[in-house]
Amino acid sequence: MKMAWIAAVAAMAAVSAHAGTETYKIIGTGSGSLGSKDFSDKKFTFTLTGNTANISEIYGGVYALDPLTKASVTITGIGSTVFEIPKRLGINTDNDDAVFFSQSGGDATDLFDF
Repeated sequence: MKMAWIAAVAAMAAVSAHAGTETYKIIGTGSGSLGSKDFSDKKFTFTLTGNTANISEIYGGVYALDPLTKASVTITGIGSTVFEIPKRLGINTDNDDAVFFSQSGGDATDLFDF
């Protein structure tokens, strides 16, 4: 599963001359909490939308689509939510292509690491 979405997100590192709105879906199974609801081994889908003109290298080998124009998550049996805070999607090419979803700007706190 990891390679399928890393390949899609890794394309962010190559900024295209044809910027436009793109939607990324990250699908998997995981455990954690959403608000006050804990969950274990539940299917989830993150849907993240942003304009590729906003992709930049935020520091050596780390690229981010910042800001995302919309971000939501659906977790089977728990529900869905839309993130109302400024957020970004990024990839760290110096760290095994680690993908992150975090608050927008600076050294923001990661909300989810893939």
